[in-house]
Amino acid sequence: MEKEQILSEMIAKIGKTSLSQRTISGYVEGNLPADGVEPDDAYWQKHVDFLKSLDGNFSHDVASEVEKFKKNYKADGSGGSDGGSNSGSNGYSGNTGGHDDTILKRLEAMEERFMESENQAKKERIRKEVSDKAESLKVSNKALWKDAVMMVELNDDTDAVKLLEETKKVYEKKLKSYIGEGAAPFGGTQKQAGVPQDTEEAKAKREAFKARMAGMGRLPKREK
Repeated sequence: MEKEQILSEMIAKIGKTSLSQRTISGYVEGNLPADGVEPDDAYWQKHVDFLKSLDGNFSHDVASEVEKFKKNYKADGSGGSDGGSNSGSNGYSGNTGGHDDTILKRLEAMEERFMESENQAKKERIRKEVSDKAESLKVSNKALWKDAVMMVELNDDTDAVKLLEETKKVYEKKLKSYIGEGAAPFGGTQKQAGVPQDTEEAKAKREAFKARMAGMGRLPKREK
């Protein structure tokens, strides 16, 4: 199983999380199975449990920051009254504007990370759900189907149904481009009578297209 597949599966198994895509990706990259070894149940349990624990600690830290902010925040619409000589029972002076701005910026940054992580996890789950339909749909070219899933751009309103619909269009179009008009997109077989399969020309077209998509950020760049 390749790194991208492991990452996608890991995100799906973790479920809703506050961890960023970058954090999970970095962890997976540092904990890949040995070459030629497929991840087993023990591998998934160990690393999923760790990331869930990390997520819990992070969420706790965020909650603590929010609670601390609520306790210490003191609204001061005038921007300060006595030059900072007086202080309240909480140890903060009347002029708390600078401190409050710092806390607000930290909270906004945390909220942005939450939203980014949740949105990315949602996209990964949707892509995996559609990618896994290769079996039930009996696609004739599974590799191209997975590529097609990644080629479709996801918007905030894109769900699994819409992604599946768009993936079929991309997949059928690219299959005909690589193989020819006689290619059957579905049916469980990659060989069609009288239609050349996996020709050098078809492979070259597919690789060139994937390279262009990777350059545009629509597909993960391959590691050299």
